[in-house]
Amino acid sequence: MQRTLDAIELFCELAREENCFGQPRAFADAHTAVSYFRGASVHPDYPLYQEAGSRVVLLSGLPASGKDTWVAAHCRDWPVVSFDDMRAQLGLAHGKNEGLVAHGAIDKAKALLREKRPFVWNATHLSDQMRSKSLDLCFAYHADVELVYLERPRAELLARNHRRDTTLSNKRLLEMLYRWEVPLPTEAHRVRYPDSLAG
Repeated sequence: MQRTLDAIELFCELAREENCFGQPRAFADAHTAVSYFRGASVHPDYPLYQEAGSRVVLLSGLPASGKDTWVAAHCRDWPVVSFDDMRAQLGLAHGKNEGLVAHGAIDKAKALLREKRPFVWNATHLSDQMRSKSLDLCFAYHADVELVYLERPRAELLARNHRRDTTLSNKRLLEMLYRWEVPLPTEAHRVRYPDSLAG
């Protein structure tokens, strides 16, 4: 028992030395922090040089959570990479030939990243694994990424989805809801949460 208490005290002392006891560890800047959490061998107190790249707003939210509304209100004049738009452009229903849809959207994102143009990536980005694919691509092109997480209450999501012109059923939306993973604050340069989650 005493050994465990000593280990806890040692941990607390180390946390105090690193100035992260009861608060998040401060980093030199956002790029250093995101690089650190993505596994780079960097010291939190020394800024890591960031090459110039696109500014990307990566949305994360279930269908009917208000992603299109957010884009119209905050980034109206920005190019948008959207699986839904690509699906419509190809004349495909939701869930049909997703590989072709993804390929088209990713090609558009790569073109914007090569040109270092700002853009919005409007997709559900349902899980850490799904977000990682998009984030890995953005970071490979030295993008500065803000992840915007949107959510609505379950009943409101279902009502909105029912009213929308979509091939996505409420049953499928519920399946997506139960697999949902909220983004972590360490996933991008900045992560924005709804006011209700901001703490």
